[in-house]
Amino acid sequence: SSAEGHVLAYNIQEVIPRGLGVAETIDRIRAQGGMAVAAHPYRMWSGLGEEATLANDFDAIEVHNGRSTHAHNDRAADLAVRMERPFTAGSDSHEPSTVGKAYFETSGECSTVEEVLREILSLKGRTGGTHRPRGDTLSYGVKCIGEWFGRGFRKM
Repeated sequence: SSAEGHVLAYNIQEVIPRGLGVAETIDRIRAQGGMAVAAHPYRMWSGLGEEATLANDFDAIEVHNGRSTHAHNDRAADLAVRMERPFTAGSDSHEPSTVGKAYFETSGECSTVEEVLREILSLKGRTGGTHRPRGDTLSYGVKCIGEWFGRGFRKM
């Protein structure tokens, strides 16, 4: 997690410290040959928000997250188009039952991480899966508010 919100780091070997600025986080990801992705940019508690996403040079934008609402995912997709950035997807699973609820599907067979990353950058793949159900949004919000208080009103 950067100081402003979550940044996904694909294909790195060493852990990036939490709490760095977005630009420094991206630089450290790239220094390892990795891909920097703006994760669920519109999620209130852990997303970067539109301003920080626009202000930084991400390799891709996560446009379908299994724990984000349909509306937030749609807005992220619009942002990726506006920024002319490739897109990714992921379950953001915190339990076995939700693994695979959102995914990035390649257009062909990929057998290495490098091939998957090239596929993302080529814009040939597509996203699929489900979104956070409306009924879960209220309980998630209550949980997040409690955690936010516990962190002293700081983002994740």
